[in-house]
Amino acid sequence: MIPSQSRIKRSEYKKALADTRAFYTSLFTLSYKKSLENKHKFSIVVGKTVCKSAVGRNKLKRVMASLLQKHTKKLENKGVFIVFMKKGSEKAPVILLEKEVQNAIKPL
Repeated sequence: MIPSQSRIKRSEYKKALADTRAFYTSLFTLSYKKSLENKHKFSIVVGKTVCKSAVGRNKLKRVMASLLQKHTKKLENKGVFIVFMKKGSEKAPVILLEKEVQNAIKPL
């Protein structure tokens, strides 16, 4: 679970999404923007087209949140991360998701 101080609030969402760099993978799209604050902020979007059940969507969000927090600790530049999950990502193994996260964060 993402701590509440690390989440992007609804009022900040449009501002956070503007002027972002996008990194596309087969399982998700990662939008990144440098932040002036001294902490990372996260948002993970899983639509009903990705997974019909709320249980599956929440599980996917928890897995992605843990992977993002694990791999962004190493980054010197603090930023805002918005992840849009794609169809088929709910069936992907965690190891594959982790490799995709590493590849997406590598250029940062």
